[in-house]
Amino acid sequence: MAVPPPPSESLVLAGVEVRFYPLCVLAGFLVFMLVTARIWERGGGDAVDAMWACLLSAPMALVGARLYSAATDAIRGAPSPPLDFSQGGLGIYGAILAGIAALVVVARGRRWPVGTFLDCAVPGLALGQAIGRLGNWFNQELYGSPTSLPWALQVDEAYRPLGFLDEPTFHPTFLYEALWDVTVFGLLLVLWPHLWARFRPGAVAAAYVALYGSGRIAIEVLRIDETPEIAGVRLNQIVSLFAVATALLVLAMLDRRRRTR
Repeated sequence: MAVPPPPSESLVLAGVEVRFYPLCVLAGFLVFMLVTARIWERGGGDAVDAMWACLLSAPMALVGARLYSAATDAIRGAPSPPLDFSQGGLGIYGAILAGIAALVVVARGRRWPVGTFLDCAVPGLALGQAIGRLGNWFNQELYGSPTSLPWALQVDEAYRPLGFLDEPTFHPTFLYEALWDVTVFGLLLVLWPHLWARFRPGAVAAAYVALYGSGRIAIEVLRIDETPEIAGVRLNQIVSLFAVATALLVLAMLDRRRRTR
């Protein structure tokens, strides 16, 4: 029994077409904001201040996501307008990088401990990503190679890439990523006290990057959407490897046992 395709990409409310993909992204952002506020509040911070910080990071994250996607399009020879959100896609790594940079600026401006605030933000970020990924189902995109597994995804012929027009079902890689994001959310909450016992604040954020990047490397193996490759390796895998290596380096620098000068 395969997962059926969505009945529609959008719905009409009061004569206005509302697409499900941006609704999923918006729902994910709201969850990110609320979870971050809750964790920050439990640590003694003000929940409203935390939500404002998240809200202020949203424009930068959106621009970063679009620029990353536009850069990817340009590399594969199909350039798209860098800031045309109506016609172009969004790249999660661009959103993460720009969003975290914005959170750092806001935290410094409010004189909060930056590492601590980032640690409070990343669990909600992982959970929000999981919700946002469900939007790919409505767009019938970001699926993987053909498969006949029970949870295979049915894709309408109009959305199948060339070379796979006769294949009715595919790996739902966007769903795999959503499930991995939920797993990362749970792992961060479980590992938090252990990370803070061994490392300085900021370790939870580094662990998030390492965990998400590791899962993305594996998931990219199954994806068949067109993307730039370097020496046969997909660009997102290369970026993920770099992200994981950077996160591990940060963890080594935050190790409390490491001598500081």
